[in-house]
Amino acid sequence: MENIAEKLYRSLSSLSDIQRLIDNGETENQYLECKSPGEPRLDKGLKQQLAEAVSGFANTGGGVIIWGLSTTHHSHSGLDILTQVEEIASIKNFKIQIDLAAASVFEPQIISCQSKLLTKNPSDTKGLIITFIPPTNGDPIRSNIDGKFYIRVRDEFNEMPYETIKRMFAGTSGPDLSALFNNQLVKLRPDGSWDIPIGVGNNSSAAAKDVQVSVTVANKSSCDQISATGFSDESAVNPGVKIFMVDLRGPVFRGKNVIVGNLFVKMKKQKFSKRKLELIIDIFATNMRAKQYIMTVQLAKKAFTVKKTEEKYLY
Repeated sequence: MENIAEKLYRSLSSLSDIQRLIDNGETENQYLECKSPGEPRLDKGLKQQLAEAVSGFANTGGGVIIWGLSTTHHSHSGLDILTQVEEIASIKNFKIQIDLAAASVFEPQIISCQSKLLTKNPSDTKGLIITFIPPTNGDPIRSNIDGKFYIRVRDEFNEMPYETIKRMFAGTSGPDLSALFNNQLVKLRPDGSWDIPIGVGNNSSAAAKDVQVSVTVANKSSCDQISATGFSDESAVNPGVKIFMVDLRGPVFRGKNVIVGNLFVKMKKQKFSKRKLELIIDIFATNMRAKQYIMTVQLAKKAFTVKKTEEKYLY
């Protein structure tokens, strides 16, 4: 189910949506922060602010940053009102800076921020950037810049009180595993098949024991060949699906990601838009609520991209 922050992020898909917020007199709030950098450069100060935002929003339900929107402080109400669109030049390059920083300014690495461009025309070199920061389901997130934990309080980021930090760590008594892909490890083999390592990471300080991972190829009719190493092929006892399963021998600890097996797939020759591998990954562990990831993987000779289309609890 979408939370408020994710719903806000998906609702902002054009510059007219931003103008609508201004016309409605919207303000910065629990889930919304605005930045209007003078130049398309993520300097030390902005990187510090990004680190605070990632930590604060992740620890308090998630949030959205609009880059290229100025605010005006209302002295009577004390609120920052959304005022004016200030499009950022060299917007694609600035987005790259944000994406790289958003993946490194916090720890532990248990959430995945995402950003999108808003421009008047696809070819425009200036525009806005919308960054979504999801809430953490595991241990609290801290800034790598100053080592502090933050929370979002109304429209400000405040340092998290010690008792809150302790309570959040105590609340993760059970493990929280997630599916991982590393693009750098994916290889295109000489026979035209893809070698795709399947990994898991632990988002919690609680060790994950008795871990079982299953990988289902949902669109096996689009594949010419499917095999795996590290997994056992359980398709015969699951009629109609191509499914591989593995039981891990040892526990999975936070910060120690593991490759559970490798999937080998050769797609049928067809249009690029149809060369998409659809995977369903289920993860089970003792004292953990089982999770399911539905992934779409785009495969081509010079391209490998992964999109997590859905994440949900199995029960």
